Amino acid sequence: MLQPYLLFNGNGAEALQFYQTCFEGAQIALQRFSDFPGTTADAHQDRLMHGEVFTDDMVIMGSDGLPGMEAVVGNNVVMNLYYTDLERQADVFQKLSAGGKAHFPLQVTDWGIQLGICTDRFGVTWMTQCPLPKA
Repeated sequence: MLQPYLLFNGNGAEALQFYQTCFEGAQIALQRFSDFPGTTADAHQDRLMHGEVFTDDMVIMGSDGLPGMEAVVGNNVVMNLYYTDLERQADVFQKLSAGGKAHFPLQVTDWGIQLGICTDRFGVTWMTQCPLPKA
């Protein structure tokens, strides 16, 4: 099970809603700071305190962080997704890369897998892998 926790700078709810659309059948739960009065400054009330996207095989968690806690978007985290169905992998890869950048477009490798690497429109890098059917 993949269970990353991602930090955003004010667009966490939008990002998690986007991920929900990428993974068919995913459910989402969002809690804003305003859901818990008195926990943060008024300017932070509409930001995401904690959110989760639930799929059959993983949970993606995220937050806009606490006041004064800025997320640094970088390339130090890659979400690695393993699939057993090439069509499902291709569907998710296409959705994740929409509006982002495909660094390694989905393709068959010499070592017997279909691989794709992209950075989504929120700056999160995703690697998808699926073994090829045995001949």
